[in-house]
Amino acid sequence: MSVNIISHKGKSIVQADYSVCTNQEELLAKHLEVEQVIRKQGKEVLTLVDVTGTSLNSEFMAAAKDLARRTLNDHVPKGAILGVTGLKKALLLGFNVVATIKWLPFDTQEEAMDYLIE
Repeated sequence: MSVNIISHKGKSIVQADYSVCTNQEELLAKHLEVEQVIRKQGKEVLTLVDVTGTSLNSEFMAAAKDLARRTLNDHVPKGAILGVTGLKKALLLGFNVVATIKWLPFDTQEEAMDYLIE
């Protein structure tokens, strides 16, 4: 899975799987793919991101903040994240400073999707 549109209880969700990325270049390329899919929707889209098992650094977070400013803030009314543990919790707090919506971490995909559609 890469970046897909999935359906949960009749609602569409953009699902971005960063967990499949094996290096920083792939992580950064995923940002561009996410942005293209969200912009292609042409409307507000619920978004679920999975960063399970990834190593995120300052370059990734700077690119994520730029993505939030360029696209996410205008197109994503609700966001959920899987795989936020350890240092990623602090990184999420920093990301939420520039995001107009607060991205919330969840332990399971089902919990995250239920939150997104409520």
